[in-house]
Amino acid sequence: MKKELRELNLLDRFLFAEAVEDPEILELMLEIILGKEITLSERPQAEKELRKEYWGKL
Repeated sequence: MKKELRELNLLDRFLFAEAVEDPEILELMLEIILGKEITLSERPQAEKELRKEYWGKL
């Protein structure tokens, strides 16, 4: 089921991943949550799923 952008919030996996990958947005979100100024020391990266495919013989 596709949703329109205005229907999404940070509980939506796609929107959260996009927000976390933007350093300015991530700093702002963390400042709001933690109630103090935050400066990131590294570029943020959203969780990535690693899938292993086994194409060999069983």
